[in-house]
Amino acid sequence: MARAGTPDLLTRRGDGAAAARLLALAAAENPDAERCRQVAVAWQEAGHLAESIPWYRRAGLDRAADAAIRAWQAQTGKVRPPQAPDDPLLLEALRRIPLLARTDWRDMSFSILTGGRHNTLYRIDSAAGCHVLRLERFPSDRWYGYGREYATLRTGRDLGLAPEALYFDSADGTLLQPFVNGRPLTADDFDDEPRLRRLGRLFVRLHGGPPMQGGYDVFRLIRPLERALSDRDTTDIPDLPRIGAWVHHLDRLLRANGVPSAPCHNDPVPANLFDDGTRLLLIDWQCAGMTDPDYEVGFFLAEVAPHPAGQRALLDTLFGRSDHPRTARVLLYQAISRYYWLLFGLRMRRDGLGEEAWGRRVRVNLRRIRQMGQDETMKSALQVVAPYRESGARAFSDQVGKRSSRHCGGG
Repeated sequence: MARAGTPDLLTRRGDGAAAARLLALAAAENPDAERCRQVAVAWQEAGHLAESIPWYRRAGLDRAADAAIRAWQAQTGKVRPPQAPDDPLLLEALRRIPLLARTDWRDMSFSILTGGRHNTLYRIDSAAGCHVLRLERFPSDRWYGYGREYATLRTGRDLGLAPEALYFDSADGTLLQPFVNGRPLTADDFDDEPRLRRLGRLFVRLHGGPPMQGGYDVFRLIRPLERALSDRDTTDIPDLPRIGAWVHHLDRLLRANGVPSAPCHNDPVPANLFDDGTRLLLIDWQCAGMTDPDYEVGFFLAEVAPHPAGQRALLDTLFGRSDHPRTARVLLYQAISRYYWLLFGLRMRRDGLGEEAWGRRVRVNLRRIRQMGQDETMKSALQVVAPYRESGARAFSDQVGKRSSRHCGGG
């Protein structure tokens, strides 16, 4: 017997759109051609011609997609916004996103936003307001992650840390959000101690929030990079094997602490942080999931490298005092983060993206990780981290949960 909420039962109740939406979620997890075709047919039978178009394309049924486009155009009288860039994926998104499909296209304006490493980002101004549209490069090898991203994005929105998702396609990652009335931040913006304290409160709220789907482990990214790089790619770094062995030793020490995983964004680079004047917001939740929260803080500090007083302000906000044992774990994770970006930069250099694009980043991370390996502060941190165990971590986790509930009102 079909359970309440299944596609068959919803169809019998006349809720064809809800049935198609459930089929789409299932197809996003297992995106074979037949499932995609079933989703396309379900959307079309529910009267949502625009939604059926990309699913016909994903099923390899281009003729059916073209027929759906012609039918939709005849139904709406819309062909193409006069100012639209020549981007077929953009046109498909305009047709299938209800808020944009219903809007007068004649006065729409478009501008491409910079900063997307895996996506194309458009700012769209229209009578419906100002929005950001994310188009994933297609075909994508990450279909399986979009359902999870949508769930984590909603969690971030509920915590007041992310813009609302007005539309999300779980099959290809197409996302429409309100344009944040602020600006993306830079590393220089975090020379400001009050902003670092606000970021600390953001981390407290996020890490103390409800569990997220999936997990994140930076070593699942590090190990393939290590395997991909040959001796020929790293001849100018003879001590790289020693550095790698040291970083893996740090990882074993940190895992032995038994610090419980927490919900994390996992990509808090300055460009993913916006300040709207009253609060900080995070965008780009594709990496979000459960992980060691001290990794996220270490990742941020390695990216930004604020002055010592600013770093103390952030750690004091997070842990109650800047010399809390967890701050030593954050320092070790800074080394791990720098090792990841060192390997990533070496691979980019090997793949021909050039000295100008990645050479400086390779040199900076290599110099810093060498310094950290000899630094007395790092040696002291190792002495703190080695005996640290789960019981203290659990007590701190409870403390974070209590502080998170107190900070839910502001950024």
